[in-house]
Parts: sequence; structure tokens; C-alpha cells
Amino acid sequence: MTPVHHAAQTGFAAAATTYAHARPGYPVDAIAHLVNRLALRPGARLLELGAGTGKLTTLLAPRAHITAVEPVAEMRAILRERLPAIEVLDGRAEAIPALDSAFDAVVVAQAFHWFDGGAALAEIGRVLRPGGRLGLIWNRRDISVPWMARLVDLVFVHRGSTPGYISGEWEDAFDRHSGFVRLEKSIFDNYFSCRKRDIIQYFSSISFVAAMNTEEKSKILHDLSEELAGLDAKDLQFPFQTDVYIYEKA
Repeated sequence: MTPVHHAAQTGFAAAATTYAHARPGYPVDAIAHLVNRLALRPGARLLELGAGTGKLTTLLAPRAHITAVEPVAEMRAILRERLPAIEVLDGRAEAIPALDSAFDAVVVAQAFHWFDGGAALAEIGRVLRPGGRLGLIWNRRDISVPWMARLVDLVFVHRGSTPGYISGEWEDAFDRHSGFVRLEKSIFDNYFSCRKRDIIQYFSSISFVAAMNTEEKSKILHDLSEELAGLDAKDLQFPFQTDVYIYEKA
């Protein structure tokens, strides 16, 4: 089995606390849509894979009985502190620590692109009941906003081979795996007020940035600060869109 990617293991371990505070949440309408399309209700058995520090878990906890799986110990610790009533397991999407047909629905936030897609889908299919659904959700930087596009260009020239949602490569696994049918993709605006330092913190929480040595990271954060210096700090809106995909087990 492919090990956890170095950028995820190293970067998210180093930046777990920053990730918890700096990453955006999810808009109310996107969560309502996810709850509706996954047919979540109190008592429904929901598995969250790659649960991180609990950004999505917190919002879904009142809607279902959640089991959260997260491979990075530092992120698991924050999740357990944030949501002590939730079952949090050390595990991976490619080897889920659960019985067959144990869950009514599965959800993955900001993480499916890190998985070995084929192995993960086989495991998700195993633990999901017949007719159960899979929801994938990502917050995507809105690069139609010029200043966001400039910041992304500054940072992502250093991405290298680090997996990412925007590449679309994660979708190849669904093309090869006949066990799931896509029902829909929905897009929701997710703009929110922020300060310039919030933007710097956000970019510093990105896996390959967090995994850099101190000199490399300082250079990138300095360049971001220089670019942000020209922005009007009043009513600054951090521009994201939230993409939600719904699949059904065939």
C-alpha cells in the first residue's frame, strides 16, 4: 500500500494547529445540500475519511453518528480535543478499520486527492451499505479574483509533484472503478471577511509550504506579504468556492 504522501505527513504534522485556525469552513447551504443528498439524520452511520482537525466533522456531528479516520497524529489530537464525543481512529482510506457494510454514508473533505484512489474506492465500497452514498467536498481558491490568482501563482510554482484537487487527477479512479456512479456536482460561493495575516496563515498551512525548510518558507511568506501590501485592508474578502460531489454505490 502506498504510504501517506511526504508533503501530507510532514506538512500537516508541522502545521496542524495553523490548519485548524487558518483553513476556511464550509458555507451553510453547502452543508445543507450534503446532509440532504447523503440522507443524514440522527443515528445514521457516517464515516469521515481524512477528517483532519474536524472542520467538517464539527458541522456534521449533530446530523449523524460519526466515525472519523485520520492518519496524521497531530491532526487527530486536535480533532479529539475539539470533539471528545466522536470516535476518532488512526487509519487510512486504503485500509479502513471497519467492518463490511458498517456505514450508511461516507464523506471526505479536502482529502480524496491524497488517496490511492482505486484502493480507497474499493475500501469505501466494502464498508458502505448497498445503495449508500459518498460525498466529496473541497474549498477551492477562486482565482477569478485577480489578487487571489497572483498569490496562487506565487505559491504553487513550488508545488512540484504534490497531489492537488485542482489537477483533476483524482477523478481517474472513478473512471477505472465501476463501483460508484456520480449523481451530481454542485458549487457554492464561500467568501468571508479576513485580515491579511489570515491569508498568510492560510497559505502557510498548505502541505508543501508547511513541509519546507525555514528559509524556503520564509521567502514564500515574505513574497506573499509584499503582494498583499498593495491591497486595501478594508472589507477584505477571502474568495473561495465550495465544490460538492455526490456518488452512489452501484
